[in-house]
Amino acid sequence: MTEDRKNKYITGAFFLLFGLTMVFLFWKCPYGYAHEDEPLALTIPYRMCLGDCLLTQEWHLSQLSCFPLYPTMKLYLAVFGGTTGMVLHFRYLYTLVWGMAACFFFFRLRRFFRGGAPLSSLSFLPFAP
Repeated sequence: MTEDRKNKYITGAFFLLFGLTMVFLFWKCPYGYAHEDEPLALTIPYRMCLGDCLLTQEWHLSQLSCFPLYPTMKLYLAVFGGTTGMVLHFRYLYTLVWGMAACFFFFRLRRFFRGGAPLSSLSFLPFAP
């Protein structure tokens, strides 16, 4: 089998598995991702949208992690005008960003490992060759 044909099969397998994974994750969004306090990550950008200031009015340890979510939260509040459905919206957004990152890393790392990852990199798996 030629190297080009092998790369096409690997890319096709990636997109098949990626598509199935994305369908499953979008189906799973209404049910949640974790058993932790998931809405906590949305409270700080929401408070910033209400006018609170970081480092003076917010003392939570994860307060500086809200910068990527702040513009999205501002846009969500401008479009929908309230917080109804906010957690579900951000779950869908998280799934979409996760999928884009997975595609980005697949295509960027593909040139370093022609034909997929080397088998030696899979040695941590119990069924690795």
